[in-house]
Amino acid sequence: MCQLYIIAFDGMEWDNIQIFDNRIEAEYALEKIKNKLIKTYNQYNFRIETFVKRNDRFVPIYTTLKK
Repeated sequence: MCQLYIIAFDGMEWDNIQIFDNRIEAEYALEKIKNKLIKTYNQYNFRIETFVKRNDRFVPIYTTLKK
């Protein structure tokens, strides 16, 4: 089972969305880029979305909100 962790926020352009295959890496990257994103986009609500691939479809598992 393949899990993807996606860092995104509302209104974010698709080419800025980051995708990881490891939740620890996603959490670390989120902390690393959070201040830059807040300064650049004035956006405080981030989310890490987890998807698992089933029958060639990505099914969402859960969402973690960060402030």
